[in-house]
Amino acid sequence: MIRILIVDDHLMTRKVIRELLENHDGWQVIAEGSDGHEAILHTKTHDPHIVLLDIQMPNMGGFEATRQILEMFPRMLILIISTHDGPYFAKASHSLGAKGFLSKIHLPHKLVPAIESILNGGSHFPGDMAMPA
Repeated sequence: MIRILIVDDHLMTRKVIRELLENHDGWQVIAEGSDGHEAILHTKTHDPHIVLLDIQMPNMGGFEATRQILEMFPRMLILIISTHDGPYFAKASHSLGAKGFLSKIHLPHKLVPAIESILNGGSHFPGDMAMPA
């Protein structure tokens, strides 16, 4: 069973993501969080295979949480999700060690393929910015 952690400060976004993932055989949303501190706590507590992490959250954002999680768990798979779009955010996600970046506008159609790619050892970044794993 693939364990997935969702961290986003918007409850409705977490609900949408959960609904998109719950129908996938072999995947389980094991916990949800609303800020970077909760992302770190749930990562330590629940040992997810992959963390879906928003950038802009109160208390601690997704970039700092990514940095800290990967410091503790260097092999953790992280997919950054954000309302922000554009090459800056994707490049920043990659430089921090995330395995992918996905704008929330693409969640309904690209979330599952992005997770599948990352779980299979690849990455998921915007088209012309395709990066090696």
